[in-house]
Amino acid sequence: MENTARSLMMTSRELEKLCGKEVNDLFVGGICRPSVFRKWQNFLAFAVLELAVAGVLLIFSLVISLGVFRGAQDLSQGANAIAFIWVSGSLMLFGLMAWNLWMVLARKPLRMLMRLLDEVDRYNELVKTIDVMEQIQAITPSPERSHDRSILLTAIELTRDSLVSGLMMERILRENRGLLARQQDLLTHLENNWTHLTVLELQDRAQGYADMMQSAIEIGQFVRAEMQQAACEPLKD
Repeated sequence: MENTARSLMMTSRELEKLCGKEVNDLFVGGICRPSVFRKWQNFLAFAVLELAVAGVLLIFSLVISLGVFRGAQDLSQGANAIAFIWVSGSLMLFGLMAWNLWMVLARKPLRMLMRLLDEVDRYNELVKTIDVMEQIQAITPSPERSHDRSILLTAIELTRDSLVSGLMMERILRENRGLLARQQDLLTHLENNWTHLTVLELQDRAQGYADMMQSAIEIGQFVRAEMQQAACEPLKD
């Protein structure tokens, strides 16, 4: 099969086009992703960023505090020094808390998008695993394994297509809930992908690919359920 697993990866640039927001491992549109707390590498990067933000806020706090205590005779005196430190620290902590609170509140309209992006991360990890297996199996090719891989890659393509449709539908719901016709088309498309995936699961009996096929099925099932739930929400409103 000409298409390799690596060519099916979903890149950040593609995701940004689909969802209309800047996307990386830590943030979506400047809002912290909940998934940063699930991987220690991402958590460490976020902690470093928090420290950097705290440092910037501390500088501004010191400037403001100096303005407040401009009339003080001597900041080296005990009472004045303690008050200066207390005001500076309080301003920094307040700013840091306000920034984090804003991200928590701003995350609410993007909850569905962030859940879908978590599935995209899971999908990309699956693709990386398949790519490694392809490289290993290229050393000792087997016609039977090639057929099984072809079925698996078809399932991966369908899963990718479902994720793309899910991201498109999420953007429609987020930006314009009135486009019900387009929404219904995407729901139908997701249902068709789900049907094809379940058929492929029945066709693929290779034990070596069973786990990866199941992962593809689970991702497709998640996107399908998420979009069905999202489609019902406007009706409840």
